[in-house]
Amino acid sequence: MSIDEQIKALGYEEHVRDISCSYIVYENKEEDTEVTIEWNDDDQYCLIFVNTISREKNWFGQLYRSPMALTCKEYELFIAKIKEMRES
Repeated sequence: MSIDEQIKALGYEEHVRDISCSYIVYENKEEDTEVTIEWNDDDQYCLIFVNTISREKNWFGQLYRSPMALTCKEYELFIAKIKEMRES
């Protein structure tokens, strides 16, 4: 099973892909989670941002997204996806 198929099996759908800027955004609407993976091709950094899709209001009335956590399996898949994108 490919990395993309495994990510899809976890409920994530690719929402935005911008290869020129080296990032991909995945959404899992069932779990209200959005994952952004970002990297550079010089192997200097990679980032994984995870937060809620829906926005909640804080006590000031401002909208914000809550940070979320990935499972170990999700983390491994997104790291594998970054490695795959760097190689292509």
